[in-house]
Amino acid sequence: MPVGWLPPTTDERLAWVCAALFSVSVAVSAASSPASLLLAGGILIAGALAAVAFVQPRWVLLLQLALVIGYLPDVFGPRSGLPVTEYTLVLLLSVAVLFRWLLGRERPARVSEAALFAALLAAMVLSAAAATDRSASLADLKQLIASAALVLLMVGLLDQPHWLRRAMWAVVVSAAGLAAIAVFQQLTKTYDVDYFGLSTILEDRTLRRSAGPHDANYFGAALVMGAALALYLFLAARRAFERAAALGALAACLAAAFFTYSRGAVVALAVSLVAAAALRRVRPWIPLAGAVLLIGLAAVALPSDVKTRFRSVFAPVGTEISYMSDESLANRFAENLVAVQMFRDRPLLGVGPENYPVHYFEYAQQLGLDTRVVASFESGQRPHNLYLETLAELGVVGAAALLSIVWLAVSGAWRARARLPTREGLLAEGVFVALIGFLAASLFLHLSYPRYLWVPVGLALVAGRLAEKRVTEPASSPLAAPAA
Repeated sequence: MPVGWLPPTTDERLAWVCAALFSVSVAVSAASSPASLLLAGGILIAGALAAVAFVQPRWVLLLQLALVIGYLPDVFGPRSGLPVTEYTLVLLLSVAVLFRWLLGRERPARVSEAALFAALLAAMVLSAAAATDRSASLADLKQLIASAALVLLMVGLLDQPHWLRRAMWAVVVSAAGLAAIAVFQQLTKTYDVDYFGLSTILEDRTLRRSAGPHDANYFGAALVMGAALALYLFLAARRAFERAAALGALAACLAAAFFTYSRGAVVALAVSLVAAAALRRVRPWIPLAGAVLLIGLAAVALPSDVKTRFRSVFAPVGTEISYMSDESLANRFAENLVAVQMFRDRPLLGVGPENYPVHYFEYAQQLGLDTRVVASFESGQRPHNLYLETLAELGVVGAAALLSIVWLAVSGAWRARARLPTREGLLAEGVFVALIGFLAASLFLHLSYPRYLWVPVGLALVAGRLAEKRVTEPASSPLAAPAA
């Protein structure tokens, strides 16, 4: 026996067995049919990830966070023909953690938040039972189950402050990567190139708005969230390299958010900056002077179409929707009215998950909306407001469950900023600011991309759980030690 040699652990043996089996499968597939090499490669990657997930599930969770924020499974899955989705790794990771638990290798923290997710799921099931389009409701139920699994894995596995910091970095690096591509696209005017689907352009009258992999408004809100996390990673950084990386990510996210020309992103950014300034006790004249400077620069440097777009928010509004100065705002106002009316008709359980578009046109006609506005609507209209959408589709019961989860996350991050040590408290404060900013943007966005809600909610719940551990564990606990 060589000096210093140690027998492999059970985890290591299983990892090597998995790797060997999948290597053999790749070789056999490639030999029998060269066309199946891509599929075999996907199987090999899946096998490798399964082995890593069993040995080091927390690192795979960080990879999952980076992938869902970066939209890589959604973009490359269809292009490669591989059956992967945004939550493929969640399923694999859940199975791996279950096996680790059965073998005594993992003892995830008790997750009391599961009860609230169960209540939200129950409300959605009851609402879906009476929905007109049950297939749409079923798809929404599957999405919630996957999202809940991701959040609960975050709370159960990210059990030390340094894992929270790493999770924030995973989100920031992914958001900054998309931001850098969008900025490069705008500066080089390569609007006809979508960079493998990661940077699309929305033609909005004469504006070319950066939409990332999906939509300009959601992309803008996600970038503001990434910018808030990057700011606090900068404040909490110990090393010069970390500070430089966080500052670069912050600049990239803000620049790309500008190119989305999203009014909701502006609101989210304003709320985030005000919250950060208040929590950091910045002297009031500093943010006021900065705001005046930015407004002055915008008035001079911005193209006229951009200024018109943002000025329309404050234009006078008449008694009828048709009098409003911006068609987009008129449409959204009408969609909000429809959502309110749906809630009035079915206040307890709503019209059913994902059933707002099904009933939209019927309600629009009943309300007697301006025919010129109604004529421009399509069957896929959504309320453009997370809270009104939840009330309309899930009623009071579902809305109460959702808002309870959100409140638990917000209050948990708020407590953590005061209870954790200085650097860890800064991380919790950053999560709080990022979540508050996205919740503000949700006044203008519905839940078409749930990941942008659930990822910051998960981070905030992690911060809250760390704060609880700080109170209940003795001072000698590893949690009290500086993060590695």
